[in-house]
Amino acid sequence: MNSFENTYYDIIIIGGGAVGSGIALDASLRGYSVLLLEKNDFSSGSSSKSTKLVHGGIRYLEKAFRSFDKSQYILVKEALKERSIFLNNASHLSSKLSLLTPIYKFFDIFYFYIGLFFYDLLALFKSFGRSSFVRFKDIKKDHNVLKTNCLYGGVRYYDGSFIDIRMNIALVKTANSLGCVVKNYHSVSEFLYKSDKLNGVKVQDIITLDEYSIYSKVIINATGIAVDTIRLLDDYSCSSLLEFSSGVHLVVGSQFFSTTEGILIPKTKDNRVIFILPWQGYCLIGTTDNKTFLYDDLIVSDDEVDYLLDHVNDYLDINICKSDILSSWKGIRPLIKVDDDISSSNIVREHIINKSKSNLISIAGGKWTTYRKMSEDVLDFIIDDGLLKYKKECQTKDYKIIGSDDISSIDKSIDDKLYSMLFSLYGSKAEDILYIAKNEDAYEKINNNFLYIKAMIIYSVRYEYVKKPLDFLLRRVPMLLLNKKESLSSLEYITSVISSCLKWNKKRYEQELYITRDIIQKGSF
Repeated sequence: MNSFENTYYDIIIIGGGAVGSGIALDASLRGYSVLLLEKNDFSSGSSSKSTKLVHGGIRYLEKAFRSFDKSQYILVKEALKERSIFLNNASHLSSKLSLLTPIYKFFDIFYFYIGLFFYDLLALFKSFGRSSFVRFKDIKKDHNVLKTNCLYGGVRYYDGSFIDIRMNIALVKTANSLGCVVKNYHSVSEFLYKSDKLNGVKVQDIITLDEYSIYSKVIINATGIAVDTIRLLDDYSCSSLLEFSSGVHLVVGSQFFSTTEGILIPKTKDNRVIFILPWQGYCLIGTTDNKTFLYDDLIVSDDEVDYLLDHVNDYLDINICKSDILSSWKGIRPLIKVDDDISSSNIVREHIINKSKSNLISIAGGKWTTYRKMSEDVLDFIIDDGLLKYKKECQTKDYKIIGSDDISSIDKSIDDKLYSMLFSLYGSKAEDILYIAKNEDAYEKINNNFLYIKAMIIYSVRYEYVKKPLDFLLRRVPMLLLNKKESLSSLEYITSVISSCLKWNKKRYEQELYITRDIIQKGSF
């Protein structure tokens, strides 16, 4: 019998992405009993497909001034505040990042500099660094791949970078350490009611196919792009809250951009923004921003690749080809629904909270940077509405997540590169992986081109809820996000270690290996 069956919770959260895991942490800190349910794996949706930026949204500030749109201004101001909190509470997974905007038109110097001046001003004492003008000769020295013809200089500003998949699992683990029960691969199949009000859910374990009925005072729908799908399960006549936009990212080797500074291409031919970012020793190019549908496949098309390469290559003296792409992925962003004639790149990514007639609470929209504020808002809403009794104020503004605590006891006698890699992914919990590696002879490398070791797989199964090979390859380490070919070459080894940990029989092992290889080869992850 599952430990959570027939247990009555204060809150059941459906959805284990950025917002769902953030709510789980906030609610647990406030003293509520919480169950977090995820249909697939944690961070299996949009939360693992971000641009890896913790940012205020510089393009939204531009739109705020251009159209005198107060909502855009408020969004930027809130995101800049949350940006600082994010980096403080997850210091091992996030860091300050400088970004350069090259300028090829003289009057754009003043335009961008003034805009970034206000960006810094909004951040007040939470600024990561003062924006500045960068001279032509300095750009030529530091970014020798940029075209210099008609280049006047550039503007440098600061935002944050982070590892989204590790942030998601760290939030889940932190909530779990505070008493929250967390279950991935558990799907809500039906809502349960008492006097026309929600009081529970029917849940199916996707792996064992066992079914359970679980009860609670409040049910929160934090399923990201599936918010409307869950709402329809409660009320088939409800109208949709969301629009969808697809974002494609490409990964190439660091030899194309041998710098720790990102590049912001501020205006493509269709007035969009493209980033070229250093990330995990590679270079990330993104993103597209096209209206799409919820159930479109996640395979990156040739047209989408051509779009990004065409615009990036316009700014470079080198030429990046399709053969240079090591990995690519597509995510679907949940945006608040607006008029049909507004392009997805113009939609404000604010979040909204919706309560149904039966008291289903749905949180929709938003982005990674503001996940904490979204979590705080939804819990405050529930308390103010009388669905839960007040216990404590929100405590997440200065609560450090697992891994961000003291690291003085970690064995630093190991190879510096291995230590740096482990710390960047696990923070202080790197000590637990090194303990496994030492005591179980698990220092063996997973792949010659990566520093990942066998102990990391074992740790992920024992302590990070890994049930399938793709959980590890894609959502506990970013190996598949970085290099598809090397991930395929390591798949059999990774699957065998997981199989040993979970005691699979030969049939199960071969089945998981076949399914995972097919997903990676098709590019539908």
